[in-house]
Amino acid sequence: MSKIPDLNWLGKVLLITLDQKAISLDRNVSTCNSYIMDTKPVNEKSLHELVTTLASCTDADLIHDFLKSLLTPSEVAEIANRWALVRLLDEGMSQRNIAKELGLSLCNITRGSKELKKENSAFAAMLKEYKKRYYVQRDSNP
Repeated sequence: MSKIPDLNWLGKVLLITLDQKAISLDRNVSTCNSYIMDTKPVNEKSLHELVTTLASCTDADLIHDFLKSLLTPSEVAEIANRWALVRLLDEGMSQRNIAKELGLSLCNITRGSKELKKENSAFAAMLKEYKKRYYVQRDSNP
């Protein structure tokens, strides 16, 4: 005769599993909130110097090397993924598929989506610049 599992034990396992999932969800929410709240003051003068220097540079290889020298590998990966998510959102890919493809949290993707939808969005303006350059280069190279 097969033994019927102890339902009390099974119930405890389910409760522990569900509780761990709830804790995991709480951590994700906390991560989103701490990301928003954990900001450092920006040295606007230095930031302005950096962006104007980058904007005036026409050597993509130099900018690439500079960014890889300035930023940690994880910061480079994060910036590249954030740019990819903006492009994928613009192309109409779902947030869940972007999360799977890029390994990003829905928090980051939702933030990108909100930024893209804002009036006078810098994301939308940069996408427009990207498309102008990308489509001109693509059309001129058969």
